[in-house]
Amino acid sequence: MRGKLARMLGILGLIVAAHSGAAQTDGIPEGPIRIVVPVSAGGTVDIVSRSVAAGLQQALGRSVIVENRTGGSGVPATLNVVHAKPDGTTLYMGTIGTVAVNPHLMRKPPYDPLRDLVPISLVADVPGVLVVSASSPFNTVGDLIAYAKKNPGKLNYGSAGNGTSSHMSAELFKQEAGVDILHVPYPGATPAVMDLIGGQVQMFFDNIITALPQIKGGKLKALAVSAAKRSRYLPDVPTIAESGVPKYDVTGWLGLMAPAGTPDAVVRRLSAEVQKLMRAPATQARIVGAETIGSTPEAFATFLKAENERWAAVIKASNIPLN
Repeated sequence: MRGKLARMLGILGLIVAAHSGAAQTDGIPEGPIRIVVPVSAGGTVDIVSRSVAAGLQQALGRSVIVENRTGGSGVPATLNVVHAKPDGTTLYMGTIGTVAVNPHLMRKPPYDPLRDLVPISLVADVPGVLVVSASSPFNTVGDLIAYAKKNPGKLNYGSAGNGTSSHMSAELFKQEAGVDILHVPYPGATPAVMDLIGGQVQMFFDNIITALPQIKGGKLKALAVSAAKRSRYLPDVPTIAESGVPKYDVTGWLGLMAPAGTPDAVVRRLSAEVQKLMRAPATQARIVGAETIGSTPEAFATFLKAENERWAAVIKASNIPLN
């Protein structure tokens, strides 16, 4: 009996040692890992975040949970991560809005995404589409630009609010196309789209997946997609770059990040797992409405710096009032 017990304890010791070795390998303290998401549950950002959480949980053999923190233009969610212990147990699904646009819309931003957060991996792109009402006389981006140049200030565009992707996409379009189109902000995308259909505004930059039902239902026309390449969801719709604005390329990208000071070994382990996850066909099939990416920390850092510079310049040139 004593010999059997000794053998059992020996086996148990090997299991514990193996588990401890695994914990030391990933360098993250024991306990659950949380991914803070700055939007509510159910949308594309949340779906992508939950796919990443599930993949990391399987790869790391530990609990990974999604924590949705909404409101305040993503500032409370971002600060929650910035002030968290930098040990790998708190991660952040940064969006183009929270880590590239919003800081430049504030006179005194409470965080600096380039200083206070560490890039782990780009995760996905959410492509946009320039839409007009079905009754609009514009059938191409060229039609719209030609009219806008002949009639400066007569066209207007709706947005989901100041500083949103629909606002920034349109302001960049105005600058690169050289047109004067007035901004009409709405409290969200839904009322903006309803007024677009009703003819109160003439154009709107929407998320492709959100716009698809209205496009297929014949209520909206898709003039062009905002990304550099065509979307698999609207393969016959050209890009804005193809349509006469050659440098135009805007997507609602997402990237996994951690608090500044997170150990490099932890960042690289997580990045490697996210890259593998984003390449997996099962992940690509699960994430409807987004194009998976996956990148090294260095590539994400370079991209993040460029995006901050780009949107800071767009905001300054647009004379958007700062909060």
